[in-house]
Amino acid sequence: LMFSDKLEEQLAALQSWKMKVSEEGMVVEPVLDMLLKWLTWMIFTANTQVWKAILEVLSCTLKQMEAVGLLLTDREAQILMPNILERSGHNIAAVREGMEALIRQTLAVHPKAKLLPILMQGLLSKNKRS
Repeated sequence: LMFSDKLEEQLAALQSWKMKVSEEGMVVEPVLDMLLKWLTWMIFTANTQVWKAILEVLSCTLKQMEAVGLLLTDREAQILMPNILERSGHNIAAVREGMEALIRQTLAVHPKAKLLPILMQGLLSKNKRS
């Protein structure tokens, strides 16, 4: 389901991950970097429904991490943040606000001093809407 071209299957996969993260906490920790890579790859999908589902999964994941005191590794932050920053200027307000909320949530699960260079690089990106 995760790598399907069909919208319904993509949404089903995202819903499964959301339930997995929400119900079982950070059982996904061993595969978190791969989950983040897949989610950031999916961000480049043009479908709004998929975007909203991705934002929900990422938000649940970051909330769970904060709840159990787990921090993003440097690698995981490097996977997640540049892609969120690049897409943070989306023209749909709900998606844009979701991206902003994710940036704020990330500040709680990764040292701010280590996020600063990533944020500065994001400000220099070619996306003028961000």
